[in-house]
Amino acid sequence: MQRGASATDERAVLFFDIDGTLVYHRKSENGDDRWDYPPSPAVVEAIHELRERGHQTFICTGRPMSFVVPSLRALDLTGIVAAAGACIEIDGEVVEEHIISADLLAELVDRALHDRVELLFEGGDGCVGLMPAGMTFTLIPGVPTAHSLDEMAVHVPALRFNKFCYRKSTMEGTAFWDFIQRDFCNFNLPGALSEVCLKGINKGAGVARVLELLGHGTENTYGFGDSQNDLPMLKAVSVPVAMGNAEEAIKVVASYVTDTVENDGVVSALKHFGLIA
Repeated sequence: MQRGASATDERAVLFFDIDGTLVYHRKSENGDDRWDYPPSPAVVEAIHELRERGHQTFICTGRPMSFVVPSLRALDLTGIVAAAGACIEIDGEVVEEHIISADLLAELVDRALHDRVELLFEGGDGCVGLMPAGMTFTLIPGVPTAHSLDEMAVHVPALRFNKFCYRKSTMEGTAFWDFIQRDFCNFNLPGALSEVCLKGINKGAGVARVLELLGHGTENTYGFGDSQNDLPMLKAVSVPVAMGNAEEAIKVVASYVTDTVENDGVVSALKHFGLIA
């Protein structure tokens, strides 16, 4: 596997969130979330220019690998930190992955069904929405619905999941909330879902592991983000950049606040730092 710059190399290592950062995440006409919007032509050109100049570029996303769509892979990235740090790919090879254990997954499913909490399990092999009996998962088009662990296995036979999300409106006042504090950490996201990762797994931990694998220190590293799950990533780099549409908590920790995602804020920031022309 090809490895990158040393800690003293002038080349930068850059980490980009997807939704709200690289991609303007609009709602479809019926209000469902969509994952197939591509980056704008200006963003595509900017990422390619970074690579041409010898910089190393990584997506650092809450999405699992199965939701990293072809338009994002076409950016010719050095690698991907997916599932909020649970899965790391460098030069097209998955070099590290953290999976929810079979016993813990079974317990999650049992408790969620008992408390009628709606979950979205996410992994590299696919995603599945766990719903109470008689209900269908509709938040993300194309994601199948299951009402039991056995039904989940129909759609994702290996039952390998990195993380899960829950519908916020179904969580309040449930014992399930107390249960997940034992093994997981929670990140509040914009919209209907919140993200839940295994303890110790987050975007910042993923960034640190990538830099270790590259043999690159934290010097000359950049992170670009807009929401709560980006905070660990931004704290793990030397130059944290907040999008203009970012939550205030993100802007507070940023070295630089750029334009909004709609106005190609990533491109503006890269030009500001002299990383592209």
